[in-house]
Amino acid sequence: MFSLAELRKSRRLTQEQLSKLLGISKSSIAMYETGQRVPSLSRAKKIAKFFNVPVEKIFFGDINHTLRAKNKSF
Repeated sequence: MFSLAELRKSRRLTQEQLSKLLGISKSSIAMYETGQRVPSLSRAKKIAKFFNVPVEKIFFGDINHTLRAKNKSF
């Protein structure tokens, strides 16, 4: 799993720079990074395409990990 913040920092971009490149507000980028908000599917796809990684690897990694862990306990 990759966090949005890690991906952004790996490209040496600020939240403001990324927001301009993607056409998404800086505050939305910040909220996606902190988990305060989840992007719409179309925005998630746009972000994933920009970083060339699957949507699941950015936004759903923790959920998948948690579900797998719960299923193993049954």
